[in-house]
Amino acid sequence: MRRANALVARFRQVLYEGHSVLLYNLLMKGYIKSNFPLGALTVKDEILRQGLKPDRLTYNTIISACVKSAEIDMAIRFLEDMKEEAKRDNNPELLPDAVTYTTLLKGLGNSQDLYSVLKIVVEMKSAPISIDRTAYTAMVDALLACGSINGALCIFGEIIKQAGNNKDLRPKPHLYLSIMRAFATIGDLDMVKRLNKRMWPDSVGSISRSAKEEADELLMEAALNNNQIVLNDPVEKYMIPFQETQPLHADLILEEVVMRFFKDPVVPIVDDWGSCVGIVHRQDCTKIDAPLLSMSRGPPLCVPTSTSVEHVIDLLLREKSEMVVVVKRGNMYEGSYASSSRPLGVFSLAILWKFTADATDIDGMDAAHQLQQDVEASNCG
Repeated sequence: MRRANALVARFRQVLYEGHSVLLYNLLMKGYIKSNFPLGALTVKDEILRQGLKPDRLTYNTIISACVKSAEIDMAIRFLEDMKEEAKRDNNPELLPDAVTYTTLLKGLGNSQDLYSVLKIVVEMKSAPISIDRTAYTAMVDALLACGSINGALCIFGEIIKQAGNNKDLRPKPHLYLSIMRAFATIGDLDMVKRLNKRMWPDSVGSISRSAKEEADELLMEAALNNNQIVLNDPVEKYMIPFQETQPLHADLILEEVVMRFFKDPVVPIVDDWGSCVGIVHRQDCTKIDAPLLSMSRGPPLCVPTSTSVEHVIDLLLREKSEMVVVVKRGNMYEGSYASSSRPLGVFSLAILWKFTADATDIDGMDAAHQLQQDVEASNCG
């Protein structure tokens, strides 16, 4: 605080000559970007000493400084000061706006203060302010941070309903992913599937590759937490018998079997003795006149039948592969294949997808209808 006082004193003449609270607000923002955000409070004291009136930006900046310093009670006190001063001076321009409340929601969510979050949400809805997409998103994020999935779903439903008349309220993919994370954690696979389906047509803006990958991972996480696949089970319980994968001969030219890779994203290849000598991924099929063996990523990943599902999934993710070969026994190291170990089956990420999207899965319109029903069924008061 001593350093803050010294800085204010140094620039006092410049600030005073400006006779504008704007310069003080800029100085406060500088403190927020530094490692000493509460230095902004010293600037507010200087504003009052110079006989200037703090404006809405002043209070919003101070509240932001308090939130960044995890001084949430202090931020709430400044909110009340803001409202009292606006009432006393009959100055509606000083009343809290969406930025004020959004900033507070972030801090309250971080402190997991559900009661205060709900109080702020109610106050926002009754205040004469325009609640934009950013403010709605902040409500959902804060409620999720406090563990109130139903509360977040209620606000999400309100966003979707209002977005029908106001396209500017259409949620971004971030919001869908936030809610999907919450439902994946509790193993609600149906809800994660519905949100995943509606994210594509209903969200605004581009969906990045990382967002798509996270959505896929959340589907897997929901399936695992739903106990459709038990992580401690041996991989043998879920593997597909090797011959059912319809392996291709390693010497075949891609042009001869190219249609197979439109159907399957990954295919095992074998030699003349039936041993698996590689796995070819669809994205590696770049030379139409080359043999399949030249496009494999080397010897296939290989695990014994007793390996846990959790270990196999970790291996697939770590090696960025979609399939492992399951063998009964043999001298082998993880990730390498021993020719003396005949392939018994395979385990792939596609097996996980079977648990996240089956043949009776709902289509897009049904997903929208059921999602709306779930929202309405939530305890939205």
